[in-house]
Amino acid sequence: MKGTSLMTIKPNDNGMWKIIAMVAISVVITGASFWIVVGRDLPNKVEVIELIKDKSPYVKDQKALQVTLDEIVRRLDRIEKKVDK
Repeated sequence: MKGTSLMTIKPNDNGMWKIIAMVAISVVITGASFWIVVGRDLPNKVEVIELIKDKSPYVKDQKALQVTLDEIVRRLDRIEKKVDK
């Protein structure tokens, strides 16, 4: 049994279009399979922004710095009040 190869396709033969159709179908099936297995679990842009706002270690550092700065301001205010007396 002889198979059709790329070398035996004649210019007027529909074999070229069959190959193009098979490649296109393979690409679609591969893309859909990838999306089902991997893509649906990827976070979208809004979720990434929320994660950065809430879970980023830099946010935790920023909050700690703000607390420390607030404490420094309170201590300086107390010192200033004592000096003014």
